[in-house]
Amino acid sequence: MLIFRWVGTSEELKEYVGRTKSICDGIEGVDFKGVFAPSSEWSAVALLEAVSFEKALEVYRAYIKKYGIRRSNMRCVSPPNLVTAIFKHS
Repeated sequence: MLIFRWVGTSEELKEYVGRTKSICDGIEGVDFKGVFAPSSEWSAVALLEAVSFEKALEVYRAYIKKYGIRRSNMRCVSPPNLVTAIFKHS
């Protein structure tokens, strides 16, 4: 579970969801459950089911490698150790 604050448009969020799902579909052992957000705010949760923590990190590393971090409209608010693990060796 990655908790983040979305700062882009709703169309950009749909694009992010599609990209993330596409990456998850290409990684064995990862099932993308979706991105869930309340209708009144842009805080959201990306939910993945993975066979290991390393597999979940592989998704985010692949996203950053393919799309870059600067193009992201999300501001991560997950626990700092998770954020560090995502970006370590990216």
